[in-house]
Amino acid sequence: MDIRYHLGIIWRWRVLLVVGLLVAASVAYLVTFKPGLGKPEWRSAATYTSTSRTAVTQPGFPWGRATLPGADPNQPLVPDGERLRSFAPPQRFTDLAVVYAYLAQSDQVRRLISPTPLAQQINVATVPNPATGDPLPIVEIATTATSSAGAQELNRATINALRAYLARNVRQNQVPLEDRATLEVLNPPTPGLLVAGRSLTLSVIAGLLALVATFVAIYVLENLYPGSRPAVLRRPSARGGRDDTPQRPRRVPSRDDDFWLPADTPGARLVRGPRSHVSSSTAPDSEHVA
Repeated sequence: MDIRYHLGIIWRWRVLLVVGLLVAASVAYLVTFKPGLGKPEWRSAATYTSTSRTAVTQPGFPWGRATLPGADPNQPLVPDGERLRSFAPPQRFTDLAVVYAYLAQSDQVRRLISPTPLAQQINVATVPNPATGDPLPIVEIATTATSSAGAQELNRATINALRAYLARNVRQNQVPLEDRATLEVLNPPTPGLLVAGRSLTLSVIAGLLALVATFVAIYVLENLYPGSRPAVLRRPSARGGRDDTPQRPRRVPSRDDDFWLPADTPGARLVRGPRSHVSSSTAPDSEHVA
């Protein structure tokens, strides 16, 4: 490949190359940012995730008791006629945690958040037991947003919305306070962590396509307008190097043309006559053309 040849073509159409570079940069910028005044606004948003953990329990801190009084429904009554304070079995809280995980992602709970987030922005699941893999009475809430603060605020709003939904329903159904399940935040929402950055793939592809189109246009124009090429683009001559003289069409000689002998040849003179009767250039002066 003749590198000088291609560099000469690019140099000849350097104005078009500069214009193509500017167009490529503009296209990449418009694909990346939204047009407008002020601070550029990204077209693709980053994704941040905030997580929190909440335990499902009941008043009286049952997890601090070695035995759960009142777990037996047939327990005796105290003298004043009131039943001893009872606690739900631990499996009951695990079942409630599974139910609450689905409730936190429901439309009824999401409508309590302003503005209402998308369904895919909230992901709630129970925390598994490391030893057995069975679910624990702990729900983990993961929320996503386009900013770190937004993801954290959405996580906090989800916890408050789930609490508000449960409180409204237990009041409407007149559930006693001692029998109500509560949500206790173990790990508050963390600041959002970047999980997916802004993608520049489309910007790079758009810029490369613009550059390819520029080079295609340069070589197309070079083939359409080959005149006035610089010396570096001219055909090499038989002597080597580049032939700077313009190429002229050759004329076919006729029988009536005049033929000149080289000036440094002894006895050189103009010989006129048919081509086939030209005598030797070194013939004596007494000889003539027949």
